[in-house]
Amino acid sequence: MSESKDQEIEKLRLARRARKGAVTRVIGVIERAIAADEPKTVDANVSKLKEVFTSFENCHDAYHSLLETDSDIETSEAWFSQVQDSYIRGIGAGVTYMKSLKPESESEQLSEQKLINLLSLPKAEIDTFSGNPSDFYSFCAVFDETIDSKIDDKNVKLTRLLQYTSGAAKDAIKNCVLIGESGYDKAREILKARFGNDHLVAQRIINDLKSGKNVNTPDELQKLADDLQVASVTLEKLDMLSEVENQKTILDIVKRCRVKIVDKWRHKVNLTLQFDPLRSG
Repeated sequence: MSESKDQEIEKLRLARRARKGAVTRVIGVIERAIAADEPKTVDANVSKLKEVFTSFENCHDAYHSLLETDSDIETSEAWFSQVQDSYIRGIGAGVTYMKSLKPESESEQLSEQKLINLLSLPKAEIDTFSGNPSDFYSFCAVFDETIDSKIDDKNVKLTRLLQYTSGAAKDAIKNCVLIGESGYDKAREILKARFGNDHLVAQRIINDLKSGKNVNTPDELQKLADDLQVASVTLEKLDMLSEVENQKTILDIVKRCRVKIVDKWRHKVNLTLQFDPLRSG
């Protein structure tokens, strides 16, 4: 890592820490105002907290994008999550206090439920998406269920999306933080266009099935069976199951297996294809 890059990282690290301090201070103001029953102060600082957190978030993303080692990246992600959790609690406390000052209508009760969803947002165990098209739909399904459906704030959604992407996928969307609230929708559009094209996904899945390593052990055979099951679900969703249901593709997949396994499989499905070429491999 060059000296100039080290200096830039250190500069951003210090700036990020300063912005974290600003977030902490505003949360403190909100908590003291709630204790003193000062609704105007609470209301004003809830808005201010959103602004200072956005500033912190942008600084964090700039810093985080320069990190290279896994340990630095993991430490940075954990540090960000702590600050974000404090922010969510601060916003939640302020909004809940303001709502307690007036009777709740049905629509406000719904908003309260959204707030509860926000506060209950889990520290999700989501596999990072690096840009492999065959993983695109499974990643989106988990992300939508765990993150997207739980909250309304698109800035928070974008932050989490950046947190759970890496490599080419993250590089493709990292500048979306500069767009503002529409950045999340734009990031999803970019990921879909770059890595979620239906034909690209289907082709990558089929290629992975055909060109994987040789299958020799029971565990490897089970892994192949699992991969086939996942592929079937995804290809059926894309209405492209027929792409893998042809003799050539099936034969290419079966060629990955040792001869003994092939013989058992041939006997099981009662195929009439000639497998002698496999024996010479």
